[in-house]
Parts: sequence; structure tokens; C-alpha cells
Amino acid sequence: MGSPFTKSPNLNDTTYERTQVIYGIDNVIAKAIERWRNTEERMDSCIDKLQPKLLITDKTLFPELLELIKKDISTRTIFEITEENVFYIKELLRLVKSNRNNKHIIRHLDNVVGNFSISDKKIFQSHVMGDLSAPGKHNSDTKTEREQSESGISSIADYYSPQCIVSNFKAFVEQQQNIFELMWEKSISAEQRIRELEQGIEPEVIETIKDKEEIQNLSFSLIESANEEILVIFSTANEFHRQKSAGYFKIIKKVQETRPWIKIHVLTPKDIEIEEDIKSNREFFSFDVVFTEPLQRVSVLVVDKRYSLTVELKDDTKQQPSTDAIGLASYSNSPPTVLSYISVFETLRKQTELLERLKDHDKIQKEFINIAAHELRNPIQPILGLSNYLMNRKGRDREEKELLDTINRNAKRLQRLTESILDITRIEGKSLKLHKEKANLSNLISDIVKNYKNSIDKSKSIKFEFNSFNNKDIVIEADKNRLSQVITNLISNSIKFIDRKGDIVISMDKRKRNSAGNKKEVIFSIRDNGIGIDKEIMPKLFTKFATKSFQGTGLGLYISKSIIEAHGGQIWAENNSDGKGATFSFSLPL
Repeated sequence: MGSPFTKSPNLNDTTYERTQVIYGIDNVIAKAIERWRNTEERMDSCIDKLQPKLLITDKTLFPELLELIKKDISTRTIFEITEENVFYIKELLRLVKSNRNNKHIIRHLDNVVGNFSISDKKIFQSHVMGDLSAPGKHNSDTKTEREQSESGISSIADYYSPQCIVSNFKAFVEQQQNIFELMWEKSISAEQRIRELEQGIEPEVIETIKDKEEIQNLSFSLIESANEEILVIFSTANEFHRQKSAGYFKIIKKVQETRPWIKIHVLTPKDIEIEEDIKSNREFFSFDVVFTEPLQRVSVLVVDKRYSLTVELKDDTKQQPSTDAIGLASYSNSPPTVLSYISVFETLRKQTELLERLKDHDKIQKEFINIAAHELRNPIQPILGLSNYLMNRKGRDREEKELLDTINRNAKRLQRLTESILDITRIEGKSLKLHKEKANLSNLISDIVKNYKNSIDKSKSIKFEFNSFNNKDIVIEADKNRLSQVITNLISNSIKFIDRKGDIVISMDKRKRNSAGNKKEVIFSIRDNGIGIDKEIMPKLFTKFATKSFQGTGLGLYISKSIIEAHGGQIWAENNSDGKGATFSFSLPL
């Protein structure tokens, strides 16, 4: 920094780059006025909270300020607008708006320190003014740096008496211009700030916090400030335990004791310890605690629908202290942000409550279906037995035999339905048991095909073909009855979707189960040339009730899938490439 000049150099002349330092209030004000007068196109200024009063009340500055406003130049000014200076800012706005060129813009930014301006992007001027309204402040304003040193400095404030730095160093001016642009982007309109002050509106803040202790302390402070409602979402059960050990709930309880009207709602995944705590610990008696599924690793605190704090869970394995598990946090008092977290809370709570109702409903439904299936099963067997007995008695005429056949056929259909329902309850209750033994798959399929050939509907002409692996027997460890059920289901499906005449080709083959080749599996396939699988059904083919047919319940393929998977295999289906029919396949480990 250069030493002060006895004579003011012409800094508008950019041929020479200079820096000038000026002391004393009168000199500083004179230099400011000189800069206002010499600005030709544009002036950007940043001014602290003490100076608006000086601009309006100083008899030397105010007339020059009016002349500056009248000039055909553009100005952008950032003030720190506070309750103490808002009167003077409003007066400045009135003066600016009275000028018709609309080239003067005033904005607000928090924590502005010092004053500086940039003229025409060429000259930087910085002022250190201090509080000029302080008693006796002007007495030493005009002292030189040497005089101040000789007379002694009583305080830091005395040392920083009014002074000014003016520079036309290009790189320095460009740097300060960039700083101003960053500040301008963060600033808000003066009108908005005045409205916030007059209506008691808190400025909106969204802040990222990295310090772990600060995050924990902020969460406690927000809870202590609550006056209406506290919403908490814990992402994991471990986070619940960590915060409990840190005293989180003791603080909430203490706040509720002093303000008993406060509502407290907590969403948390559960474990046995948390369930016991909720039941037995008086600390939680007045809390509304809802158990949720584990969430993404972010915990949320919302206080009075005004403040939100979201905390990233960095390491859920940490037990103590609570700060060891904390990552970044985001604090906000912005209404849209806070309302979005309230919406997340309410959505999670409603989803959890709905899920619990569905679980209860599902449990009741399963119990009812299980009871109904067993109750239906009991009378079916006598119906089948008696109808068979009557059908086999001699002396029945044709009409009686047809009636008995109808009874028998529908009783068998009802029997299959009840068995399917019972299978569903076993599968979903995880009680489907397999009785495995060595089974010759080739013989099993041959017997099933033979039975179908003998019992197939005479209105259909279906040709069966069975191809086994190299015509050799394939022996596997499996539940023969359950595998028969699967194969029967698949063949029945194929027959159902063949109109009158068609072919069903059944094949078996072996293949390697993995790239290492140390495990093998058998592939069973059944191919038909029926109508194929409907494209709407294909994505949900192996789910419950997936059917567009009036001839079935849509349970067979779901049961088949469960049986094959219980054997460690897989089942799949696809329409044939020639556009005729479909192929169902399943694999079983060898």
C-alpha cells in the first residue's frame, strides 16, 4: 500500500497505477464526494449499517447525494438494513424512486462490514468510517497517522478513525468487482428486507452444517425453543438409542413439563429394546410414537412448523457418542423446505398406519380363508364318495348318470379349489413342507401324460410328445406329489388354451448350472401351439389371480412357482417365436 499523498493524484488517469490513503473525516467525505462527481457510467457500492444515517443527515453529503441520484449513471448499492437504520433506507428509496431514470437499485445483505465502492470498473475506494455519532469522535479525526502515534492510542477504535483507501490497480479493482458481484447475487431487495422487519418475518435461511458438535447442540436448542409441536424421524433404531443416550428425550420431556401443550410425534424403526422403552419408560408416556420401516440414512427434526434440521447418518455402527455417527446437516427456516419435511413426516405416518391396518386385515383374511377352506374340504369328500357310489350302481338311466356326473365333476373342481387355497395359506404362512425322496422324473412325467391321454375332453384332439434327455432316466431328490402338482398345472394350462386341435411337446434336458460347471440342473419344458400368453398377463404371470380366463382361478402358476423355488429351482414362460402358443419351463438342481 502506498503512503499518503500531500496532493491528490488523478486516479482517473489509468496510465499510472496508484494507491492513495487518506485520513480524517473531512478528507474522507471530500474524497467520497469527488468519486461521486467523477463517476461517468456506473458505481457499485457496499455500505455497512451505520452509514445510511450519515448519508441522509450530513449537511455536506446529502446535497451531493441528491446530485448523484440525478446523474445519468447506474448505481447498485448493498446496505445492511436493520431496525435501527430502516427509517433512513426508506428515505433513500423514496429519493431514488423520485428519479425517473430507474437506474438506482438498493439491496440488502446481512453482516456487511466496512464500506467500499467501484467506479466505472476502474477505481476502487474503501472507507473506514466507524460510528460518527459517538461523543468526541471528531476530535481526533483530522490527526495524521504520526500525530495519532505521538499522542498515544487509547483503543482500537481510535486507531481505526475515519480513513480512506483509493486505488486504480487493475487486478485489485477486478478482484473487488468480483467480490461485489458475489455479494450482489446473495443480496435481496431492500423492499423485501423492510417488509420482513416491519412484519416481524424472520429472514429465510438454508444452511449446511459440518461441525458435529454444532449439529447436536443445534438439535437440542431447537427442541428447547419449541412452543407448539416437535416432529422427529429417526432413520434407524441405532440412531434412536444414540440420541436417547445423548439426552435427546430428557430435553424433550423437560420442555413438555414447562409447556405441557406441546405435541410430540416420533417416527422410528423398532427393536425389542425400543418397544420395551415405549411400554415401560415414563419418559415416553406423553409421546406419540409410531414404528416405521428403516428409512434412508437421514434423520429429521421439525419444530413448530417453522424450523427443520435434517441430519445425515454417516456410520450407523457407532454406538457412543452420538456425534460419531453424524455426517452433514441442513438447517432451514424456509417455509417451503420446512413444509416439505412436514409432508414427508405425515406421509410416512399415514403409510405406516395404513400398512398396519393392511397387515391386520391380511391376517384376518388369511385366517378366514384357512378356516373356510378346511370347512369346505370336510363335506367334499362325502359328496365325491356318494356320487361315485351312485354312478356305479346298476339300473341308472342316462339322465341320472349325467346328473351324477355333473355333481361329481363339480365336487372335484371344488376340491381342487380348496386344495389350492390351502396351498396359498401354507406358502404365505411359510409352512409349505416338502417331503423329498429319490424320484424318477422321466417315469413321473410319463405317468401324468398317460393319465391325461385317457381323461382328456373328447371335444379336443391333442397329440402328446415326450422327449427325455438321450432317452435316459433322470433321478432327482424331490417331493414327487408336489412336482406332479406343478407338471399337472402346466399341462392343464396348455390344454385349456388349445382350441380344438393341437400339439403338446414335453421335453427334459440337463445343463451346467454355473460357469464353473461343478453343478448341474435338469430343465423341464412344455410347449404348445395354443393361443399363447396375453401381453397384459405376461408381467404378472406367476402372481396370484393372474388370469383372463373364466376357467381358472389364477392360483396354479403362483403355487407352481412357490413349489419349484422351494426345491431350489426357477420357473419361467415365453411365447413361441413362431407366434403359435407358448413354452413353460422350470429348472431343478441335480
